[in-house]
Amino acid sequence: MIGNAVGFFFPTIFVDANNDTNMDLARKQIATALLVQGIIGLVLILLVVATFQDKPKIPPASNAIVPRERNLLGTYYQLVRNVEFIKLTICFTSFNNIIIVVLTLIDKFSQRYNFDTDDSGFFGTMIMVGGITGSFLFGA
Repeated sequence: MIGNAVGFFFPTIFVDANNDTNMDLARKQIATALLVQGIIGLVLILLVVATFQDKPKIPPASNAIVPRERNLLGTYYQLVRNVEFIKLTICFTSFNNIIIVVLTLIDKFSQRYNFDTDDSGFFGTMIMVGGITGSFLFGA
């Protein structure tokens, strides 16, 4: 979700949405934004790979100490048969898809009230930040 929030705000930094005439400049701005985004992603991936540990220093739960049989297909079969997991999956994916649709159409919604594309990026970011904040508050 944080990546989505950054993804809505990030293009507004590099691309001038009010430029309708100079397509070469727009292409260069988009290429620069994609290049910077790719570099940031590469640095983050390298950090994850460099700091990844096989096991945590402190087990996440007391039952994590007990050795278990590693049967991936059996685990998937248990998940598919777990009704509560299926309900949770359906609820989460439905909510996530609704948010994605609203955020995709936010530019069209905001144009109706004479906001520009930069404002739409800000609105999308604020929706995501509000959702993350609400999740933390209600989760606590």
